[in-house]
Amino acid sequence: AAGKIFFNRLVSPKFLGIPGNEAVAREGDSELAMRLDQLESHLPRANVWLVEDRLTLAEISLASIFGSLLHVGIEPGPERPKLQALSDKILARPAFKAMIDKERSVLERIG
Repeated sequence: AAGKIFFNRLVSPKFLGIPGNEAVAREGDSELAMRLDQLESHLPRANVWLVEDRLTLAEISLASIFGSLLHVGIEPGPERPKLQALSDKILARPAFKAMIDKERSVLERIG
């Protein structure tokens, strides 16, 4: 779902120089919303890790998706407070924050 959005709204127009398929991106929007809602429903409370009480590969895999979606203006949002808190917590970690800042810099340069 995120790939449909990211490719058609960012990769295709900015890196390939061709318009993305907005219908496919909107399909991704619907799929992503469903998956984010599902994930939100499984989190016991805000500000918790997914597995155990520490950062694991589960959170790292989500960080990649959350970070990429930030570049197209998508976050879990206030309608998913537990997931938004998780995203904020992961992406605020120094390694992720530095990566996102570098990516933003590249995207600003290419317009």
